[in-house]
Amino acid sequence: MKSSDIVWDESTLLRFIEDPEAVVSGNGMKPYTGVRSAEDRARIVAFLKSPGK
Repeated sequence: MKSSDIVWDESTLLRFIEDPEAVVSGNGMKPYTGVRSAEDRARIVAFLKSPGK
């Protein structure tokens, strides 16, 4: 993940939450394979953006 040189913005984070392997190959997040629901991904990002997080 550190060597990916990705700038983690909201768009990249949403794509990563959906399919981590597609964004950072070999990311070591197994067995996590992503969240398919766009609504759930949006909720995760909203939570991360909330104050105190």
